[in-house]
Amino acid sequence: MTINELLRKFEKYTSKKVNTPQSANKYKNSIKGTLEFLGYNEDISLMDIAEIKNKYENLQNDFETDNQQTIDKLKSFYTSDYFLNDGWVRASLPHFIPFLESLHNEDDKGVSDAGFLQWFGPLVDALKKLGGSATPEAARKQIIADLKLPDDIVNETRGKLGNKKFDNEVAWARNYLAYEGYIDKSVRGVWTLTDKGMKVAMTRELASDIFFKWIEILKERREGVSDAEIPEREAHEKHFWIMSPGAGASKWDEFYTQSIIGIGFDFVGVGIGDLSSYSNREEIRAKMKSLGDDTKSYKMDSLALWQFFHDMQVGDVIFIKKGISEIIGRGIVESDYIYMPERDEYKHIRKMRWTHNGCWPHPGQAVLKTLTDITTYTYHNLH
Repeated sequence: MTINELLRKFEKYTSKKVNTPQSANKYKNSIKGTLEFLGYNEDISLMDIAEIKNKYENLQNDFETDNQQTIDKLKSFYTSDYFLNDGWVRASLPHFIPFLESLHNEDDKGVSDAGFLQWFGPLVDALKKLGGSATPEAARKQIIADLKLPDDIVNETRGKLGNKKFDNEVAWARNYLAYEGYIDKSVRGVWTLTDKGMKVAMTRELASDIFFKWIEILKERREGVSDAEIPEREAHEKHFWIMSPGAGASKWDEFYTQSIIGIGFDFVGVGIGDLSSYSNREEIRAKMKSLGDDTKSYKMDSLALWQFFHDMQVGDVIFIKKGISEIIGRGIVESDYIYMPERDEYKHIRKMRWTHNGCWPHPGQAVLKTLTDITTYTYHNLH
């Protein structure tokens, strides 16, 4: 989520609680200055929300105790003294803190405001115009032409890697339409409407229903996923992962200091070896059974190794967990899979650019698995 998106959400939130739209707009502009003062001017995630809320509670306390040092520092973040002298900043804080709390629950009911839902209808319409089938690029070009999208929307990028927001969101719309049976995903690199897709009149409400339905289905499948159930991934899609850096997060300090992430499942002797030497997850699982306890299935362990090697991509985001209730780090994947046999343990490595190191509460309980793709559960919040 960008800062501007956060501010728009806040203005919408306050417009239901204050007397006039002008007041809601003044609250929004007041908060904009305080966000800059606190150092937030790029994309934010759920992990940032908890941190921001804590900082705003401290800021509210400064205003309540008339901490002149803080108030004086804030002045440089406003073009005039109007917002501070007339009390708009002070008045906005009691609204902004509960608003931040509401973000964790904003999609519990009603129509979701996940950004990529806006492309469900245009994508279906574009494929119909293209005869029911097209490459992803052709489908995107048709949407651009149909909606006369300006260059700033088409070319908007996210993050320091410069991934195109429009391309990414259209790909996610395609994924959910495929889940629901509107698009056939059997041919890689070709998006084809099914008979059901050719007949549907896609609305934002229907798109929201599909989104909520499949969030729950995918959540239920999470622990028992098979290779066949793992959704096809387009090359430009960013995925989000949550990962444990060893038992009790024992490897976190090493990984953070060395700007790497590693996964273990180390066995004595020759070990599993280079994961790139395996053709599929089942081969890894068979090797694990031969080296370890052959009464164990190694189903989830082999999945973690396969996803770390095969599915994870440069530009993906990894959240680091400790236990089931804490997030202690966040970073961006900066390399392909690397096998490092010279390491004593955790020989399977990727280079990272760590962006966060601290301690934040996990929203709910984290999964117990070593590595989990959480994209389908976090996309609408983390973008």
